Amino acid sequence: MSWRMAPKNEEKGANVVQKMMKIFFEQQVMMMHLMGRLAEREVNQEKYYSTVVKTAPRRSESRDRSKPIPKRQYSVLVNPKQDQPSEITKKSIQANVFPSNIEVRIKSVKKIKKGGIAINTTSEEDIDKLIEEFKKNDEIVNNYDIIKPQPKIPRIVIYGVDNDLTKEEVQDNLAAQNDDMIPEGSEVLFSFQGKQGINWIVQLNPDVYQRIKDRDRLNIGWTRLHFREYLRIMQCYKCFRYGHIREKCKNDEFCVRCGEGHSSTSCEMDLKCRNCSFHNSIFATKFKIDHLANDTKCKIRIKEIEFLQSQIDYGQ
Repeated sequence: MSWRMAPKNEEKGANVVQKMMKIFFEQQVMMMHLMGRLAEREVNQEKYYSTVVKTAPRRSESRDRSKPIPKRQYSVLVNPKQDQPSEITKKSIQANVFPSNIEVRIKSVKKIKKGGIAINTTSEEDIDKLIEEFKKNDEIVNNYDIIKPQPKIPRIVIYGVDNDLTKEEVQDNLAAQNDDMIPEGSEVLFSFQGKQGINWIVQLNPDVYQRIKDRDRLNIGWTRLHFREYLRIMQCYKCFRYGHIREKCKNDEFCVRCGEGHSSTSCEMDLKCRNCSFHNSIFATKFKIDHLANDTKCKIRIKEIEFLQSQIDYGQ
């Protein structure tokens, strides 16, 4: 026995199938049109390298290259109004103010230029307490200038920038090609000649620094360039102490190799870093000394860098 729909129902069924087929073909056309538009967009993007590098994935999205940042230190500078050694300044301040009486913890006291000292704590509240105590003491007020320095701002160095790019073009390229480098959050400062082009120093808002610090590269023009944090410490190449440069050195000449009082030019003695040796003799530490006084792995050099980092506002 065969079943057959009534003519009226057959007509309705045919109409339904026809409508479904029409919708199906319309969707197919739309999909083909969309795929064509996407393909056209990809072709257009390939024409503009600057667009490609801006959206290109970083070599390692999840890898954090940053090292632990030393805990932030807060400082107050005490500068004498007349010429005197830093040691006299230190003794005078210590004789007139007692941190324990105002519940302030001093982390360190360092000598600075022109007979001054830098007093460091681990909180801004302690620094403010200390400054208020200084203001109450007439001898300190009359003989010393008290300065609360502003925190340093993070800087990076970008390597191998095209020689033809101007300072303004570097600034514009950074903002246009790197999503987190907003114009108001970065400032191109200065440049110096590198091995493979010009190296540019850029100062960053702490928030911007936090967003870009783990990247491998930044986009400038048609290139993706390496960068790292710029930390400049002063080391004298006459006596090899830190905190001043050769042109202003008042010490005798010392050898970078053996630490003795002679020129480094033709020394063949055993390696002996004079900075680590001195620290060991004063503080009974056991730093390795078998390296040059300007070795990048020198423990004293690392401490100088950590101290500099402790003065920088990273926005953490």
